[in-house]
Amino acid sequence: MRFLATLGGFCFATLVAAGAGAPDYLRAAINNLSSDAPRGWAYTLTTTREKETTAERFDPSKPQGGEWTLLSTNGRPPSAGEITRYLRYKSSNTPVAKRGTFERGELDIDSAQLLREDDTHAEFRMRFRGDVSEPVLPHVVLEARVQKSTASVESCVLRLVEPFSPALGMRMNELTVTMKFTPPRPDLPALPLEVSSHFRGRLFLVIPVAEDLRVVFSDFARLAPAK
Repeated sequence: MRFLATLGGFCFATLVAAGAGAPDYLRAAINNLSSDAPRGWAYTLTTTREKETTAERFDPSKPQGGEWTLLSTNGRPPSAGEITRYLRYKSSNTPVAKRGTFERGELDIDSAQLLREDDTHAEFRMRFRGDVSEPVLPHVVLEARVQKSTASVESCVLRLVEPFSPALGMRMNELTVTMKFTPPRPDLPALPLEVSSHFRGRLFLVIPVAEDLRVVFSDFARLAPAK
């Protein structure tokens, strides 16, 4: 995974050192954390960006390169031109639900801080390791709400904690990515439910850049991946 941001407004509480007391359920939850649907599952993504909404279907049983299908644009069937542009875009871009994610191994669990807890849930804040290759990760933190009984992440939020320039002329001032998951069951793994992102920045210090995005997962079906 490779997210980008953090939830504000919490008061810091007890520091949890990984080697000296990080609870097993936190370790297990982070180890199982993934922004991707499990391998071999089909699903629908509904993406809303400003006033534009698209729905697309991922089917891993289809041949490589043909797994994605555009279902609708703004609530109507897509035109032939829209389908052509969609396929061209899909062949050269990262799926929108995977943008801004991180690899769970990049988290520094030694930095985990317990923010709050009750009998069923606990919330932690973590930083990323100093040796990660993704340049933005040292500038963000992750907050995760963990369900203790299932050792699973119920939701997580990343937020930029300081301005960052990923490229010459671009300055990121705000970046928040929130992800929610369905709870795991004995017969069903945890599945991604929703991803939302909020970005504000400036280009060459004077041109404002903004994007708000919401992606909803639905209609999961277990399928065999194409061989």
